[in-house]
Amino acid sequence: MSKNFIDRKYTNILYGIALVLMFSHHFFTFPTWYQEGISYPNLTLFAKYMNAPLSICVPMFCFLSGYFYYFNKEKTYRYAFKKISNIWISYLLCFFLLYIVSIATGSINFSFTNFLLECFLLKNSNMTFCWYVSFYILMMLILPLYSRLSDKSSFLALAAALFFSYMMIVAADRSDTMSNVILKTAYNNLCNLKYFACVAMGYLFAQRELFKELDQYIYIRHSAIRIIVYFLFCLFPFLFRYLTTYLDFIGTPLFLFGLVKLIDMFYRRKLFFPLSEIGKYTLYMWFVHCAFFNVSAKYTQPILYSPKNPILVLIWGLLLCYFPSIIIRKVICLSVDRKNNESI
Repeated sequence: MSKNFIDRKYTNILYGIALVLMFSHHFFTFPTWYQEGISYPNLTLFAKYMNAPLSICVPMFCFLSGYFYYFNKEKTYRYAFKKISNIWISYLLCFFLLYIVSIATGSINFSFTNFLLECFLLKNSNMTFCWYVSFYILMMLILPLYSRLSDKSSFLALAAALFFSYMMIVAADRSDTMSNVILKTAYNNLCNLKYFACVAMGYLFAQRELFKELDQYIYIRHSAIRIIVYFLFCLFPFLFRYLTTYLDFIGTPLFLFGLVKLIDMFYRRKLFFPLSEIGKYTLYMWFVHCAFFNVSAKYTQPILYSPKNPILVLIWGLLLCYFPSIIIRKVICLSVDRKNNESI
């Protein structure tokens, strides 16, 4: 089996960086999401030009999912269903908490139908950004078959994944013609498999040790030049997304390669501790920050944007999501451990 190019101590740092990019993306590049009294006119150009680049966090998560999946010894449906149940439990607990907040603030009236629809990812009034859960479920159902195909012919498997992703991109354009909200949500959930190309590329990079080959190919002795080169590896794919996001399956691994090499050059545990720490709670912080943009936004956004300064808002937002996530993770770990013990 191939050797993991990404050191384990760097994994949470990468997740932490992706989370900061995601929060920046949601907090400051969608002016129409601001509630009354909140505005950042000085960030108008930032919102225009950084909207697409900052959303590189999505293909980052997708690529890393495929990359780390390769190193699992068990690539079976038993493992897939275990991972699906774990993320669903996490989703449901966070949804229940946000739903209670929405009821308590009078943002929504209880409806058993809507409650059930959101439990099954067919509505997103509370869990605004949790389309990735449905994507993850579909991804885990595909990966056992994909891994078998890739073991026989990795490049044929990648070609199939690229074609499939392209078809999902084409299909996604037709969702605007659908009037039924539930069917439209289900259809969009399916079309989000357009990101599977990044998952497949991650699997290929792990399988073929392409990071290692790339590292050997661009070996540079002078440290200052290395820093510049690795920075450009990060910068070009990041900014290129302003032009198009269709080449994420190429740009994302280059972006991650530059990040890993820069982290390796400057790594000090205390220096990267904040990113590593929030990286441990990425999933839960992702879920919790939905509260700032869901049906309760009228009440939660004034809390989020109270520091005014964008950098302080970002730090404040991370802290607001970090501390609840610690508690949520402990509760979920207890639930998952109990469930897994009962299944043994």
